[in-house]
Amino acid sequence: MCEEKGNTEEKPIIAVTENTELAEQTETTAESVQPMRKCLNCGTLSNGNFCPNCGQSMSVGRVKHKSLFRQFLCSFLRLDPVFLKTLGLLIVKPWKVIKDYLDGHQICYTQPVTTLVFIFFFRTILSLIMGASSGASFKDIWATQYPEFTDGQMLVIKMGQTLLFIDIIKLMLSRLPLILAIKLVYNRTDGRRYTWAEYMTASVYLLSSVTACSIVTDLFIAPFSSEDIADLISMAYSLVIIFLTVQHIFPCKNIFKAAVKYIFSVLLGFVLFMIYIVTIVIVVLGLLYTIEPSTMEKLLETGTLT
Repeated sequence: MCEEKGNTEEKPIIAVTENTELAEQTETTAESVQPMRKCLNCGTLSNGNFCPNCGQSMSVGRVKHKSLFRQFLCSFLRLDPVFLKTLGLLIVKPWKVIKDYLDGHQICYTQPVTTLVFIFFFRTILSLIMGASSGASFKDIWATQYPEFTDGQMLVIKMGQTLLFIDIIKLMLSRLPLILAIKLVYNRTDGRRYTWAEYMTASVYLLSSVTACSIVTDLFIAPFSSEDIADLISMAYSLVIIFLTVQHIFPCKNIFKAAVKYIFSVLLGFVLFMIYIVTIVIVVLGLLYTIEPSTMEKLLETGTLT
């Protein structure tokens, strides 16, 4: 009887404690709940940080100088941690970016096309600053050598020179045949088989990788040596990086077999690149002949485009 009485006396104390805790939780919940706000984009009411309908931040207000400058740095220059991480790994371990992205770890890296666009943007700006592009004085040189050329002929020659010698286009078009050759040679590998979309994703990341390598050589090697040496180092580094990437994506246990297949890919890529060069030259000469037949004869005699 004493025990039962003791238990009945403790129940009110427990009830009071539970009521106190419930009241405190209710007050905390009431304080944490934000008032309903209207999304400025779609008009949906929500008390969260982001609109449940369109995903826009509920705290969006008037555009200020600080937010505009931050958006410029993060969106235009892509100076955000994700892009810097992607750029760093593309220089030293591009195979990790490709494998992670194709395996579904995509939020950790910048999108492949976005990465390529901004790396090409930096590469173009760097070429203009360092004077690496030879297209600035091209028109004046040809106008001096061939003053009788018409504006239409100069435009055709300028287009051909752009497709052959402008730095950023030359970099892209010299690497793309090699990447295409790798696809053709490693298509029947024993490793994982990729779809065309997955392979194009890997190719874009590889092109971003070799372009980033050329930026590094232009910044740290070209100022202390000739431009040709910097280009050779960039090409050699690109070949090594591509080989390591291919070996990780298409693993081959026999290293000798892997080296032979890769060398064949390089040779095939060179052949494809030469086909591109010859095609451009033929098209340019054909257009010049269409505009004025004597122009092509004069170019063939001087050996300017051959």
